[in-house]
Amino acid sequence: MPFSYVIKMGRALGASKKLTKLAWRLAIDSHRTFIPIEYPPHTVALGSIYVAAILGSFEQPEGEERQENLKLAGSLGQRGDWEQQFQAHLEDLEAIAHVMVDLLIQRAQTTANTSPATPSSPSPHPSPRNAYLSSIQSNPTNPFNTDQLIRLKIAMRESDHDPRPRESWQDPDSASAVGREVIGRNEGTVRFLFEPPGFAGRS
Repeated sequence: MPFSYVIKMGRALGASKKLTKLAWRLAIDSHRTFIPIEYPPHTVALGSIYVAAILGSFEQPEGEERQENLKLAGSLGQRGDWEQQFQAHLEDLEAIAHVMVDLLIQRAQTTANTSPATPSSPSPHPSPRNAYLSSIQSNPTNPFNTDQLIRLKIAMRESDHDPRPRESWQDPDSASAVGREVIGRNEGTVRFLFEPPGFAGRS
């Protein structure tokens, strides 16, 4: 799971608590996609921090917070020592970012097309569950509108790097092909047979 990596990497990168919190939520949302299947947890965590920094700096009001997010997004948006430090690749972060922004666009469109629910009469004894639901409704999880996210998507495409080549079992020149060639072979292996005490033996 990428969640512990989000906190550790956020501290290492000097990210604010607000940005780390957003990255944590994005890491949770990533499980609504194929991202956790395609990338290791530490890459998902770093990708979530990258997306959080982009969202926190793109078309946001000027201020110290925006400048910090912009600096972090710019650092992770280009090659640097962080790739070796966190064992991640720039191209993977960009791919994760596109999937996450697509998910946010889908959510924003769904929210815009859904009519608000009819409010119910307040109960004199609200249950904890109702209090929790009301807190969710008063604090929407997606503060970004569709147009803004689409503009962000276009801006990301303009600065994208070429995708990182993936090794394939079908490519005879890849390192993975070496393992494919020896699958099923027993030459050169040593097998030991352990028998329990008192075993009569083999004829």
